[in-house]
Amino acid sequence: MSVTLNLFRKLIWAEGTHPYVGFFMSGASFIVGCLCLVLSYTETVPFPDSSKAIRITGEMRALESSLWESTFRVSGRTELFVYSDKMGELGSVTEALHNAEMLDILVVPRESTRKPVEPDQKRLDVISIFADGKSVRSAAESRASWNRDNEILKWIGGPAMALLFWVLAFVSLQISVQEWNDRKAKKKLESD
Repeated sequence: MSVTLNLFRKLIWAEGTHPYVGFFMSGASFIVGCLCLVLSYTETVPFPDSSKAIRITGEMRALESSLWESTFRVSGRTELFVYSDKMGELGSVTEALHNAEMLDILVVPRESTRKPVEPDQKRLDVISIFADGKSVRSAAESRASWNRDNEILKWIGGPAMALLFWVLAFVSLQISVQEWNDRKAKKKLESD
């Protein structure tokens, strides 16, 4: 433990830094950890507003997939359609899209506070997919997966961030205490 503290001390603790700085860093890190935990339980990303859903049909074009989403275009449309991994079953949906010829999809415009984008750059969230007359993903399945993903973030993401800041708080506190004791020992030697 002392090796780790000495390493952190050399990396982040400038020579002559007062121990109060470490106590302050420790308190601030602890508070930020608590805020991460609280925010993870109160903040969730809402499912796209289904009341604004638009039904689009057309021929599948230009499918691209990545780790987090699949994007594609539909013949006769300039927008880019995005199926997010947060909607669930990204692999099987991408496979179905890859093999599809005709699509019948429900999409929701993305809420954006940025300046208006060109039609060919406009991105629409896909919440339901029928490929070649067969259901690939329903809006209800997408919503259920979205809500599960929000729950996972509450139980994993928030505590992980809180733990990280609490470890930083503990290390800062230990370095401050060590520095405080070193200063007291140095003063005692000087006075003797």
